Amino acid sequence: MPLPAILIFCVWGLLAVAAVLAYLRARARRQRGQDALASHGWTRLPEATSVVAGWDGWPFVDARGSGRATDAVVGELEGCRFMAFTWHRRGVPQGPDESRDRERCSVVALATEQSYPLLQAVQGRSKMHRGHQHPGLTEVELGDPGFERHWRALGDPDFVRAVLTPEVREVLERVGESVSVQPGWVVRVVWPWAFFAGEDRMVEELQKLAAPFRAVPAQAWAAYGGAPRFVGVLGHLPQDG
Repeated sequence: MPLPAILIFCVWGLLAVAAVLAYLRARARRQRGQDALASHGWTRLPEATSVVAGWDGWPFVDARGSGRATDAVVGELEGCRFMAFTWHRRGVPQGPDESRDRERCSVVALATEQSYPLLQAVQGRSKMHRGHQHPGLTEVELGDPGFERHWRALGDPDFVRAVLTPEVREVLERVGESVSVQPGWVVRVVWPWAFFAGEDRMVEELQKLAAPFRAVPAQAWAAYGGAPRFVGVLGHLPQDG
């Protein structure tokens, strides 16, 4: 067999082995997640797209079409109600092949006992495009050029400024990823997709979601009906000791 043909055969063989290993790894991860769901008594949702009804901003509002939620689970972590799912959406056009424009991200959410005004802190300014929010979702300037170079803050101006204090912005910079306050939930978007429902990574992302909200001043929460319960329970990051 000629040398070029041998090389091509070897490359294709390595690619096939890599594909099989990736499939087996993904299947093992999914099974670990399934085992965690069963052991904790968490519930898988047969249809989850409706849970984001009324949610605003990136990535839930998109001018290019409606998104959908899959691999969803609800349950309680340390007595706090949570939800997690994979969100599928149409991305920013990258060329004539529309299949390449499809994106998916992981989403975790913690329930709130109060209904707060809308807030979004989106990491990656290029993620926000026309149609990613309703006309009433306005951008808020915080007077922090370093933060605003990489983040966009949107929502009710008074609430955004009360919540996104310098201490909160510092935690956001540490944990990364976009967060929002939606009707009845606070939400963290991990982009691109990062975990199957039930995996340890899901629990880690829930802790990261709670972390910045733990830094919100008590008086700010008091002005809006009080702090959600999870701020006294979750959000302990490894570097906090």
